[in-house]
Amino acid sequence: PNAPVRVIYEDDDLLAVDKPCGMSFHSDDLEGVEEGSNEKPAPGLLAVIRAAQENGSLVGSDYVGPLHSVHRLDKVTSGITLFAKTPVAAAHLSEQFRLRRVHKYYVALSAKRPKKKMGTVSGEMTRARRGAWRLVKRPSKDESDEARDDNEGDDSTRVTRNGSPQVATTKFVSRGLLKPKSAERDSRGGRDETKKNARALRFFALRPLTGRTHQLRVALKSLGAPILGDALYAGKEGARKEDRAYLHAAAVRVALPVFTGNAAEGAGLKRNRRGDDDEASLRIVSVVCKPSFGIFWSESESFDEAWDDSGFGSMERGDHDVWFEGQALLRSSASELLRS
Repeated sequence: PNAPVRVIYEDDDLLAVDKPCGMSFHSDDLEGVEEGSNEKPAPGLLAVIRAAQENGSLVGSDYVGPLHSVHRLDKVTSGITLFAKTPVAAAHLSEQFRLRRVHKYYVALSAKRPKKKMGTVSGEMTRARRGAWRLVKRPSKDESDEARDDNEGDDSTRVTRNGSPQVATTKFVSRGLLKPKSAERDSRGGRDETKKNARALRFFALRPLTGRTHQLRVALKSLGAPILGDALYAGKEGARKEDRAYLHAAAVRVALPVFTGNAAEGAGLKRNRRGDDDEASLRIVSVVCKPSFGIFWSESESFDEAWDDSGFGSMERGDHDVWFEGQALLRSSASELLRS
């Protein structure tokens, strides 16, 4: 990995880290590392965090207690990854991900122009060759129908026990931006992003409504705009020229119960008089994380502008009930998460 794991949010119940790109969630060869037989160890995210906890080098936190995984990101994807501090918090968060009651947003870059600038990509996910997946569109559905409810497909997209194909649904908007060919500075010390020294890139803001393997990577591939630097879907030759795959988990929002006790002792769940959770016993956790590694993110004023203009900038600066207000495809409200 090209950047250290850092904690970007923490409370009594959970911890959020910015996962570096190129790091697997699980160790690639943990047994070999432990036995000393692997000369190039590749520990996974959780192993790296636990090692940092032990030696006191975890960036952004001095927490040394247990961590429970509740979701994961692809190896090539960077960004927000949540861990629960207690079993009861882990059970709740895992259930929220399963029920699709977590607002998730990603940013991505592509060197290709998509077939359409915004809309919905929906179809069956089926296995292809060499570890890849492909999208098979459902002829009976209109993927561009933006008037559907945001929870569309929650029942129909679940994997059946007989192994039928998985359905994935992703909403997206995109815009063009300039990509500097190098990090050259102009005579005044600023970034040089003139047309002479730049080539066109496409910025994507993505909201997956389901959580399938490689879902966003396959969705952009199906639009004719594979993610920049993605060797599996954009081609190995082109990916070698880039410093990373440009996909990042940028924002997460979820409702979490108010737990009693503390993380070290193992918390219990605060209930109302009816014995279930209600709005009074829930709190909203929002985490926003701008990508920091990758020259076409960190060295691009055009990306900074797209980040702010698309809505991520205001989300990053304040606590808003509505995210992406005015953008129907991406819009979500914290109030939705408080409803039973």
